Amino acid sequence: MELPPKTREFLARLDDDDIKLLEHGIKLIGAFLTVGGFVKWMIVLVVGVLVGFVMVWENVAKLLRLISPSLPK
Repeated sequence: MELPPKTREFLARLDDDDIKLLEHGIKLIGAFLTVGGFVKWMIVLVVGVLVGFVMVWENVAKLLRLISPSLPK
């Protein structure tokens, strides 16, 4: 009785198939949220690795120029 009238009417019209469909939909949304979080951290990881690789490469190039000044800049 605490539910709004429209919500009670909607729930009263649901049959067993509709309830199963809603349950599957809730599970699907939970899966999307889990996968979305995983994908977000994978993107952060890839960007971090690329930036780290560029920084290491620049420092290696600087070190090589210090060791051998005849190398092109």
